[in-house]
Amino acid sequence: MTFKRIVNLVLLVFVAISIFTLIYKESGKSKESSQAEKKEVASSIPKPVLQLEIKNDESQKPPVPPNSAEPMKEKSKTENKKSKSEEKNDAPQKIAASENRSEEKPESKEEEKKEKIIVYYFMTTTRCPSCYKIENYTHSCILDKFPNEIASGKMEWKMVNVDEKENTHFIKDYELFTKSVVLSKQVDGKEVKWKKLDKVWDLLYDQNEFYKYIKEETENFIRDKN
Repeated sequence: MTFKRIVNLVLLVFVAISIFTLIYKESGKSKESSQAEKKEVASSIPKPVLQLEIKNDESQKPPVPPNSAEPMKEKSKTENKKSKSEEKNDAPQKIAASENRSEEKPESKEEEKKEKIIVYYFMTTTRCPSCYKIENYTHSCILDKFPNEIASGKMEWKMVNVDEKENTHFIKDYELFTKSVVLSKQVDGKEVKWKKLDKVWDLLYDQNEFYKYIKEETENFIRDKN
């Protein structure tokens, strides 16, 4: 009986050892497989993510056109050519404009010459009714018959008292011996001609004839017919 028990014990021990070894081997294999799977997962997961991120970054970058400097150079050349051609086209216009200006210069000089007709009435400090009548008739005729010339400044009415010291030279200048009406043409402030209307005294008592005389003499004086 003892021998059978010993054999049974040995068999049990052998079976137990074989089972233990099998369990140990399977557990080792499972550990290795799990570690390998972890490594594969760790190595496989980040790489695609990084590649995707790199691709996204590259897709977001604006495309760089090849040889971008060359078109700019060509544009600058074309612009320079255009500017030169425009300058050539503008040159005749500038020359024409300068010629027109040069032609306009003599006209502007002539326009600068300001002509004016001054209608003087010379009097003295002592005055009489006839003196006032000559003044009123002459002044009213000038205002009535030459309103545009008066308004534009081309004609001016002036009363001068020859008794005043600064006006005594007019007596000699216009050969005055009594109250008189004198027409004076001035260009740029300088007198070029004058005429004394001596008939004002003869026509003093006929207002219509007086007006006619002043009007005709003044018109002829303006037209250089005197």
